[in-house]
Amino acid sequence: MMCLHKPGTGLLPICSGLVTWIVLGTTLMLAASEIHAQNKSATPEKRAMSELEVSCAQVKQMLDDNEKFLLLDCREEDEYETVHIEGSKLMPMSEIVRKVGQIDEHREKPVVVYCHHGGRSLRVTKFLIDQGFTNVKSMAGGIDEWSETIDPSKPRY
Repeated sequence: MMCLHKPGTGLLPICSGLVTWIVLGTTLMLAASEIHAQNKSATPEKRAMSELEVSCAQVKQMLDDNEKFLLLDCREEDEYETVHIEGSKLMPMSEIVRKVGQIDEHREKPVVVYCHHGGRSLRVTKFLIDQGFTNVKSMAGGIDEWSETIDPSKPRY
């Protein structure tokens, strides 16, 4: 790993790997924020989806059809305990870099990622694609839209 540092500048050394992660993270946050901002006020039926997203209705159909896919919840544990979709695997976004190897068997298989509203899951989707996963989608609207449109018995927070 190469570190960038100019002696006498008073600046701390910055490793190029860290810079790459900061730039990548910022890029992903901006892209996800833009999509999220466009969709926040739209009704679920009128929400624009990117090519990286799948609707709650599509995920429900996949579950009903017993399709084989990994349903990955990237929220934090306390959020998962509050409400989650049965059969989902918890892997918080805050731990994804460290734990991505745990889902290596799904690299070539369908993966659907969800969070609260869809912003974090879109970032995780992009991260997984960058790590070589070939069939990853973010569930647009997240568990909140799921609770609103698919399963009203699920609590909203």
